[in-house]
Amino acid sequence: MGKLKSRKMKRKLRNKVVLYVDGDVEIDYFRHIGICENSSLKLDIKKGDENKFFKEIYDEIPHMIILDIDAVTVGQDPKKRYENIKSLVEDHKTKDMTFFNNYSFETFLLNHVCKFTKPIYNSQDYDKHMRKHFDLKDSWSNKKNQASRNKMLSKIDEEALGNAKIRSKNLSNNCFRNPSSNMDSFFEKIKTLSENVDNE
Repeated sequence: MGKLKSRKMKRKLRNKVVLYVDGDVEIDYFRHIGICENSSLKLDIKKGDENKFFKEIYDEIPHMIILDIDAVTVGQDPKKRYENIKSLVEDHKTKDMTFFNNYSFETFLLNHVCKFTKPIYNSQDYDKHMRKHFDLKDSWSNKKNQASRNKMLSKIDEEALGNAKIRSKNLSNNCFRNPSSNMDSFFEKIKTLSENVDNE
């Protein structure tokens, strides 16, 4: 009985993935696309950075992180963050669970609606592109409120998602190059994990 319970618990743990993202935009995005709605895989999406990811990566539940390369928090040492990210993308224990967008998640969002390959250097820079391609009236960088997020998400359907995956694959996969993204690898990883769970 104990062994049966243990097997059930292990399967329950394998059914779950914790995903750390930068903010509310990413949380709303993944809920909008219903990334695991046709699978037994359960995705628990949380706000968190690479430091939290490092602390929790070694427990039994698989963890993933999506990094905005621009996201240096107040008081954070950019050099130390650089080394943290470098470790994540090179270490064999974490490399296939680390995903990124440079300059930011907006690089990936824009590739849903256009082939976007321009470097972005600050929030004001991507602001004009977000407003143009998602028909936003307000500044995206200063007002990512729920209404703006909903307007942006209304442009993202299954076809747009498919385009974003292809375009992401055509960007550089060097996280320190601007622009770059490996979000196509993220979706492939989720697909593999989902298939493994569903085939058990």
